[in-house]
Amino acid sequence: MGTENWMVINRKVSIAGRVLDSISKNPLQGGLITIESRSFKNITVSGGDGAYYFLDVPKGNYKMTARTPSHQLMYGTWEKNDIDLPISDQIQRINVNIELAPTCLKGTVRNDQKEPAPVDNAMVRLWGNSEGVVCDRNGNYLLEPIMSGNPMIEVFAKGYESQRLTVSGVETGETRQFDIVLLKTKKQNLMQGDK
Repeated sequence: MGTENWMVINRKVSIAGRVLDSISKNPLQGGLITIESRSFKNITVSGGDGAYYFLDVPKGNYKMTARTPSHQLMYGTWEKNDIDLPISDQIQRINVNIELAPTCLKGTVRNDQKEPAPVDNAMVRLWGNSEGVVCDRNGNYLLEPIMSGNPMIEVFAKGYESQRLTVSGVETGETRQFDIVLLKTKKQNLMQGDK
């Protein structure tokens, strides 16, 4: 048999990190990350754990961008300029974690009394969804990620009339403050003597 020659190719990870939701810090799968300079361009995709990497990136100054094509209305874009490779002779790899801002609604749910009080345990959800978020004891809620545009939400709480509300013009990657006032049910008002 003849002698077989094997070529060993050593590849180096130049840049690595994770793509995360900037609020929940949960990993984002399917993030599209681009690195480019005047003479080099490469694209990679984050895995199920949010991890990504670039191999064998030549020495130079780079710009990185990231977005989520499968959730493009739910997350904003990310950009970082002036990334120098290699950093030094000793450090050949850099870690760059990417945090994408989700489109979200946050606010407080209060009652309609003369001295408004928080409504704890109110449920806030997107219209048509069975899952939502429950307000904390101060009536605060955070609903994310949601689609940008004009989302419709539903709000429920025991002893209060449910509401369906439209939030207009929510931008991709925006955190929109949206406070809600719930009206007590007529039965509840009669029981409390219209306080």
